[in-house]
Amino acid sequence: MNKNRNFLKALLLGAIMLNGANAMAADPLVSQASKGRIAIDADGGEWGLVTATPIDYVNYGATNLTTGAEAADFSGSFKTTWDAKKLYLYFDIKDDIKVKKGTSYLVDNLEIWLDVNKSKTATFDGIDDIKIRINRDTTLTSGAPGDNTLGDYPWTATSTDGMKGMNVIQKEVTGGYIVEVSIPWDSIQVKNPNKIAIGENTEIGFGVYICDQDDAAAGGTTRTKLFWGDATTVAGNPSTWGTLKLAGTPVETTLVLQAAKGKFAIDADGGDWGLVTATPVAVVNYGAA
Repeated sequence: MNKNRNFLKALLLGAIMLNGANAMAADPLVSQASKGRIAIDADGGEWGLVTATPIDYVNYGATNLTTGAEAADFSGSFKTTWDAKKLYLYFDIKDDIKVKKGTSYLVDNLEIWLDVNKSKTATFDGIDDIKIRINRDTTLTSGAPGDNTLGDYPWTATSTDGMKGMNVIQKEVTGGYIVEVSIPWDSIQVKNPNKIAIGENTEIGFGVYICDQDDAAAGGTTRTKLFWGDATTVAGNPSTWGTLKLAGTPVETTLVLQAAKGKFAIDADGGDWGLVTATPVAVVNYGAA
């Protein structure tokens, strides 16, 4: 009896240790990107069904936040969706003081970190480990997609292999600003000879960071940096980044109608339209009074 009891204890202990090992091995920082195409127009309405993820780890400058009003002083969140061609991102950033002039990393800005092949190397692998910096209230110049004032890529600022097709739209709103971004997967993987197939359940290395600068003349002393991460997260070390999982959750992102197939006589007689579903035109754009 004692032998059986000891055996069961050992078996139970082994199961606990195994589950603990599996839990330790799991990536502690995972976000899911919903599936759906988004129009990049600085209008957050289409993102209504997508869950926001807070960017809330204070990496630097905690003492610069206004006590009792930290969220209004500086806070933020992001949302992500994807389709077969692009990755879409939406940032909602609360920042009560706008600073846009100065050294690129010492003004209000955000960064997107991508590691599509999830190599998780300690340094940038020169293939698809990418850091994109977007400064507040700036306009992306499509004619210079490799311009490092907008980001750091595994290619030079003069390269013709820049982030072709990347779209960035910003809008100042009460209490802060919003940023929408779309990036073609082909541009992200342009230097990868073994491109990752993009589909449901694909996992990529991923991170985001936002920066608040309250006084450009003060250099970094008035700066606050927030990570989606924890104390182990390092901007230049992809092995410490989180994971973005491309989920299959459908997202309603645009108005879509289906046109039935068929030939009709144009004779002002609605009889032959009987089997086609009608769509209401119901939004009052003007003159509701």
